[in-house]
This record gives sequence, structure tokens and C-alpha cells, in this order.
Amino acid sequence: MLGMKTYSQDYIDDCRSKAESGVAAYRHLLAAAKKHSDDKALSSAIEELETAFFSNMLLNLDYFFVHRLAGIEGKDGNPLNEVRILSNSILLNHGIMATTYPRHHASALGDKSVKLSRKNRSSSANSAMRSG
Repeated sequence: MLGMKTYSQDYIDDCRSKAESGVAAYRHLLAAAKKHSDDKALSSAIEELETAFFSNMLLNLDYFFVHRLAGIEGKDGNPLNEVRILSNSILLNHGIMATTYPRHHASALGDKSVKLSRKNRSSSANSAMRSG
């Protein structure tokens, strides 16, 4: 497939609907689990699921727009390149946020141009990714 500079509103709406459906299912599960809040094993399982589920939701979000042209991402610190960096960190660096990775992958070529500050590297989001 050729690189995409724009996406139709119908496509964007469909992607949004898929993401909202996944979040709704997760919320439905949490509501049912709250009825058993005294069950420590269930609470622990929900915590484990949360990290995996939202990591996979992020990967899906990136995949929805995987054919976007790199040039539309712009400079550091915008949602497009942040989703790409997070996705590559999950897939290529065991969930530890980075801009260089132990294995080469074409989707990570632009990551070296994004600067991570020390603060970003030790953020709570990074800690949450590590536990996934």
C-alpha cells in the first residue's frame, strides 16, 4: 500500500468506533469485577489485564494509521510520533520507552530524531509499560 497523507472521515470514524468498542468492553468487565472487589486474585488479574489491554489498544491505534507518511508527524512531542515511539518501544524494546532498539525495524527509522528527556524516560507511563 502507498503511504497515506490523509484519511477519509468514514475511515477515521470507523477506527474511533472500534477503539470505543474495545474500551466499552473493558469498562463492562470492570463493572462486573467490582461486584467481587474482595477477591484479591480477581483484582490482580484485572491489573495485569489493564497493562496488556491498553498496550494492545495503543498498537491497534498505531496500526489503524500505519501507512501514514512520516512527514505528517511533524516535530517532537505530538500525538502521532508519540504513538509511534510507544508502539515501537512495546514491540521492539520489551515495553521500555526508547528511540533506539536492540533489533532493527523499518518503522523505527525516524525514532532517532525524536528526543526523549530524562524526565520522560523515568515517567510513570514508562513504568506502566515495563510491567506489561
